[in-house]
Amino acid sequence: MHGFFFIRPRRFGKSLTLNILQHYYDLRTRAQFDALLGNLYIGQHPTLSRNTYLVLYLNFSGIADCLHHYASQRDKQKGESFVHGFTLAMTAQNRFYRPVSEQDTQAGYADIFLCPMLEIYSDMKHSYIVELKYAKYKDPETRVEELRREAIAQANRYAETETVKRAVGTTQLHKIVVVYKGMDMPVCEEVYEQTV
Repeated sequence: MHGFFFIRPRRFGKSLTLNILQHYYDLRTRAQFDALLGNLYIGQHPTLSRNTYLVLYLNFSGIADCLHHYASQRDKQKGESFVHGFTLAMTAQNRFYRPVSEQDTQAGYADIFLCPMLEIYSDMKHSYIVELKYAKYKDPETRVEELRREAIAQANRYAETETVKRAVGTTQLHKIVVVYKGMDMPVCEEVYEQTV
């Protein structure tokens, strides 16, 4: 069984580096390694980790881009329920996780719980709770910050429940907070600590 290597973009400006790392570590790009990286230092001096992982590339900003391209005006009027459904559909494309919508955690309902498919991929090391919030286009930035803090508090509360602890097993739980403002995504971050 192969190990997994997770690449999770933070904010912006790292696309090229992440793309290089993805092709360096991903076992699915082994055949193209020389063509893609052969002229670079990293390609001429490979390590034993070269092309040895299944790389899971989770990029929530791509979801916001898809919303802009594919959502109709009528979809945009549906607001929160539409972005939740669209985000759920996009995360469902990852074959390593079972996305569960509105997972009952005993402390409320997590918007999206990306449960690792440990029965198939027993060496997975990560799981995710995604807490989504929605502000209308006309809402002030203070509303976005208020929703961000609310989402952080909820994600922290959900992570501490026995239901979630049982479901994640031995994996490391990552708490992701996403705030949409209309179809834009001004907040997409991982919560590292309990404080808001």
